[in-house]
Amino acid sequence: MAWEQEELFLPDPGGPGGPAHEEPITGPLMGMLRTVQELERLAQAARDCPPEHSALALVDGSLVLWGLSGQGFRPFVRDAIIRDSLLVALDRIQELAQSRQLPLEAYVSLPRSAEVVNAVRLGLCPHASRYAANPAETAGRCKTRATWPTGFWTGTCSRRR
Repeated sequence: MAWEQEELFLPDPGGPGGPAHEEPITGPLMGMLRTVQELERLAQAARDCPPEHSALALVDGSLVLWGLSGQGFRPFVRDAIIRDSLLVALDRIQELAQSRQLPLEAYVSLPRSAEVVNAVRLGLCPHASRYAANPAETAGRCKTRATWPTGFWTGTCSRRR
């Protein structure tokens, strides 16, 4: 989140400053920066996950920042987002994956869809799909949940197999 006026603009590190040498963070640029910040936080969460636990680095949205293609942004904007942020976060995740299984997955779905959440529930409990139409019943029978702020999914199946 940006709290100060200067945080609302992406400065050109090679320019003297001022409006001609900065890009306002609005619209698509804000969305791309949010995506990169989410990846940075994902890398941190993956690092904080105990190595004995299975982990999946899951991104809501594409890993391809299509808004940076073409001539829409000046080179310093592309450098700041891709070279200085996106690739750094992806390198951190790749580094973690060298010492443990840590797949990085991205998905694009319709707003407010529950396919991924239901897939995670099914992975934790084979009975979850039976109750997917009624999430309240699923929660009552299978104790799957996400813990916050870490976002690690934990759970056990309370039904007898």
